[in-house]
Amino acid sequence: MKRSHLWLILILMITVFVVFINQIRPDDPYITESETIYSDPWRSPFTEEITSISKSFTKNNIKGCGDYFIKTFKAQQYLVACTSDNIEWKYYVVYSNMNKVYLANSEMIKKLSPPVIKK
Repeated sequence: MKRSHLWLILILMITVFVVFINQIRPDDPYITESETIYSDPWRSPFTEEITSISKSFTKNNIKGCGDYFIKTFKAQQYLVACTSDNIEWKYYVVYSNMNKVYLANSEMIKKLSPPVIKK
């Protein structure tokens, strides 16, 4: 294979990678502009969701999430509210199929209410 072909393939691969990475950011309009993600109630995760979200948190060194609740916006993609004291909440966007976790942006946080914990 000619050297020019290798450069072309390398440039193509980098372009595809950059486009892919830009599609998984938490400022994705699907998340920030979707009213259903904000109006849907928080729910406790199912066992397989707990496993995949916990794995993503561990791989991204996220700590202090003793309790968490979720909203699903796409398959294996979650909005997660977590707390260690049931007073202060942190919000994350979790792509568990890729083990990516992002802190929710300020626009999202303004639209969210914390989960209601039933005793």
